[in-house]
Amino acid sequence: MESLKIPAEINRLGHALEFIRECSRPHGFSKDLIIRIEVVVEEVFVNICLYAYGPERGEVHINCNSETSRDGMRIEIVDHGKPFNPFEEALPADRTLDISKRHIGGLGILMVRQMTDEVSYLRSTDGNHLTLTFYNN
Repeated sequence: MESLKIPAEINRLGHALEFIRECSRPHGFSKDLIIRIEVVVEEVFVNICLYAYGPERGEVHINCNSETSRDGMRIEIVDHGKPFNPFEEALPADRTLDISKRHIGGLGILMVRQMTDEVSYLRSTDGNHLTLTFYNN
């Protein structure tokens, strides 16, 4: 398992994405799949930076594991911020409304669900755990 622990600050996004690229290399993922993984991780990382800790500072832990049952990679993103299950608490985006009438939010979670092969959330005593799995299809 490869791990990265960095401050939950937007200016650290580049470090997170470089770590993801490095973790992806041994899997032989296509460039398109790596970009898809980066987009998902960026969405999650930015949301943690903006909302998990409020005005306080916190950290983000990113762990990458090989998914051995299928050719893939599992990424666990952990923060110690306020409890938040994005799949239950985020308002779903109403894509039927005119864009000027839509509430802000919800599209990122939809995108994460659609671009990830498997996704799960767990709140434990040490924080929010979001697990993203990508397979080399």
